[in-house]
Amino acid sequence: MMLVYAMLILFIVLITMHVAKGDIIEGATGSSNTNPEYKEPPLSKDPLYLATLNASNITYLYNQIGQVQDVKNQITDLSGQVLQNARAIQALNEQLQQTSSNVTGGRDPNSKEPLPQPTGLN
Repeated sequence: MMLVYAMLILFIVLITMHVAKGDIIEGATGSSNTNPEYKEPPLSKDPLYLATLNASNITYLYNQIGQVQDVKNQITDLSGQVLQNARAIQALNEQLQQTSSNVTGGRDPNSKEPLPQPTGLN
């Protein structure tokens, strides 16, 4: 029991001396400079850093080119569909012209002549 008291007194003395000395937390007191400026690390001349930076830029550009290729494929597909739609619309137009010609008897829509009257309905 006496050993425990001796150890306790030793630790209390050590802690008191440490607190009285003034350096409670070493290295965590901060800087006295009130307006610090950012200083860029000198990595611009480090070959390993530059190689890593170039590799990441190349990967980014490769992905961007891949996206451009996907857009090109979509445009190609869409242009084929637009051509197909244009042909279908032209066919519908021709069919409507033929049907209207059959209904009106081939009459010119700008003509001032009266429309023919239906017969045989009595």
